[in-house]
Amino acid sequence: LVCAHGPPMSGADRIRTEATDYRDSIQFLWDQTVRGINRGLSTDELTSFVQLPDHFADSWLTRQWYGLAEHHVRQIHNGLRGWFDSDETKLLPLPPVERCRRLVAGFGGADQVRVQARAALDDLDLRWALELAGWLVRLETDDRGRADAGTPEDRRLLASVLREIAQRTTASNIRDWCLTRALELEGELDLSRHRRHRFAAGAVMSAGPAATIHALRVLVDPDEAGRRTEHLRFVVGEEACGLRLRNGVAVPTDGAGAELEVSLDHRTLAALMADKTTLSKELASGAVSTESPDGVASFLACFDHAGLRG
Repeated sequence: LVCAHGPPMSGADRIRTEATDYRDSIQFLWDQTVRGINRGLSTDELTSFVQLPDHFADSWLTRQWYGLAEHHVRQIHNGLRGWFDSDETKLLPLPPVERCRRLVAGFGGADQVRVQARAALDDLDLRWALELAGWLVRLETDDRGRADAGTPEDRRLLASVLREIAQRTTASNIRDWCLTRALELEGELDLSRHRRHRFAAGAVMSAGPAATIHALRVLVDPDEAGRRTEHLRFVVGEEACGLRLRNGVAVPTDGAGAELEVSLDHRTLAALMADKTTLSKELASGAVSTESPDGVASFLACFDHAGLRG
């Protein structure tokens, strides 16, 4: 038996026993989570209520090497019941930055939170240290609007907590995430490319033009689109498709009856989508053609994509 996680196993009897235990551990988590849900427990309460019996620590397949039982319990709850678990505080929470500012103020200010966070870290009270240090980093937003700023000192403090967790957890995915996040907080790793929708030129060339163009629906900027009701037909080589702006959404179409039209080849589309060129540059070169350049540029400026806005 070649396992996705852990060493391979040999011997029919051992494989049967280990696989049966693995199967039963999954049922245990599922059934006990449902039992707790039926008692009215919140997801936070469920993570304490559902604990794998000690004998499951005897096997590579059922030890918590990849993922933790408390995370699986949350996944089961969300899959069955959704995000709301009847915890009143989660019904209408404050925005993260505002919540963190009020919590820090209530603790007596950032300096006091830092003192308590470092004390919790020194005592290896890592869950509490993680929460306290997280408040300090989420007091302000970064340049992309994420609650992920904080002073270099506070970011290093949170990184220290995460490294301590990484050194103690048995779960490889938790360890990997904590170390990666710590590197980012310390300024040693730039993860910004993973926080925007990216189109690889090769993937665009492999897919049909319509698949790529219709994917722009998830990049509509509603502030730019407003109440516009326009329809743009894209002609890419021998294929045509379209997008209709209305009510702040971009509806995929076949392009029939559109009042605006733009033509380009597949390779130019791939370069545009991969941010290797800009719409204005390709309009000027003639690689992108249209009878309404201003209208097309205005339409495509409604999408959160640098190449189409440039």
